Amino acid sequence: MNLQWHAPGCRLAAQRERHTLSTGLPVVYSRCMSARYPERIVCLTEETTETLYLLGEERRIVGISGYTVRPPRARLEKPRVSAYLSAKIDRILELKPDLVLGFSDLQADIARDLAKAGLNILIFNQRSVDEILSMILTLAAMVGAAEKGHALVGSLESASRTFAWRRAASLEGPGSTSRNGTSR
Repeated sequence: MNLQWHAPGCRLAAQRERHTLSTGLPVVYSRCMSARYPERIVCLTEETTETLYLLGEERRIVGISGYTVRPPRARLEKPRVSAYLSAKIDRILELKPDLVLGFSDLQADIARDLAKAGLNILIFNQRSVDEILSMILTLAAMVGAAEKGHALVGSLESASRTFAWRRAASLEGPGSTSRNGTSR
């Protein structure tokens, strides 16, 4: 039995390597197949684009949503290939992504069309702060940046606690008792 696995469009025999599994089965795979982590990502929404930039993994992004505004440089650096409810399927296919990231059931039709075209799709559906933080950790792990993801989540949690504390303090008003029981 000969197992062959190579990236679509990679037809150069010189780029293929042969290895033998511990079972003795030969495996042929292409050097131009995706690396261990996705290298060519299309982001159909701003959340994943912004997250990849915050993780320092923007080099992986090959296409973004037309609604992306953060970070501002993304609009200058990356081609826009989708709106929220529509996408340029042909343009996305031309970019040869090994992963497409989207958000919510509202992008289900886009995801279906891209999956039928043979692409890997992940649709996040974060609806709360905890789910947003979970999305960040998941995406970070998917691109091999789990430590950066944990650091980013930690800083966001810290900022959130600081904001909540300041907001609560501003609502207490002058003359009220602070959290440690002293008069303000």
